[in-house]
Amino acid sequence: MSNHFRTVLKQALVALGIALGLLGAAHAGLVSGRWHPPFGSFLPNLSWSASFDFLAPNACSNQADGDYGTTGNCALGSGYVQQVRLQLYNTSTEPSGYFELGSFAWNIGSVRVKNQQIIGIDTGLSPVAELTYSFDGTNFFSNPSSAMGNTFDLSFGLSGAKLTCLHCVDTFFNQLPPPTDFNLPNIDSSTDGLVQFLITYTSNDTSTPKFTDSNGDALGARLDGSGNYLGQSTAINGPVVASVPEPGALTLTLTALAGVGVASLRRRRRA
Repeated sequence: MSNHFRTVLKQALVALGIALGLLGAAHAGLVSGRWHPPFGSFLPNLSWSASFDFLAPNACSNQADGDYGTTGNCALGSGYVQQVRLQLYNTSTEPSGYFELGSFAWNIGSVRVKNQQIIGIDTGLSPVAELTYSFDGTNFFSNPSSAMGNTFDLSFGLSGAKLTCLHCVDTFFNQLPPPTDFNLPNIDSSTDGLVQFLITYTSNDTSTPKFTDSNGDALGARLDGSGNYLGQSTAINGPVVASVPEPGALTLTLTALAGVGVASLRRRRRA
């Protein structure tokens, strides 16, 4: 075996080792999700914003595109849910602060992977956001008034987040306690105008984003209201840029690298 071929083969093996090391990294990375839509026609002046931050093994996002239960490469350790927040606000204003829903009551049943990023989570049943109310000594009032005094439930599915107005009314009224007519229907938020944005990090904080642009800014996955992957962006309302290569591109790269070594050996033999 020629020295030249040994050198090429060594380079290929080093590249393969690095690639497998990246794929097999099991330490926890942070996934930070943001959702920002109007509620819909039933409560036309209500908008909401939600965030969900959790830890997942890096090996989870390194898998092929698909949906995975939280076992095996996607097994979540204790304390994986870091933060869940919800803000209700009038459509004409921007949210000024979030209501902390508490991380201890949330569970993740499955995740969705696309282009080596986690782009969806399924939480199943979730806590009711009753504490969006304030009390003036006589009556409860929902904040803001465009919420019409209703109680809401926040949940996350693989295709996106959903805010449910429980036993919903579309006219404001004061009562103590908040809505008690359980015969009224639950109304789900519309997906029209829903913007979804999730960033996958390889660290357990925001110090090491998995993908960055030419300026070093974190690139996250942008989704439409139905959970379809649109590409990458640096912000929830930022422009969408070209998506990263499919996971299969790594295999093609390694195959091509090995081919370089074989072709080199053949040339040397013919010489």
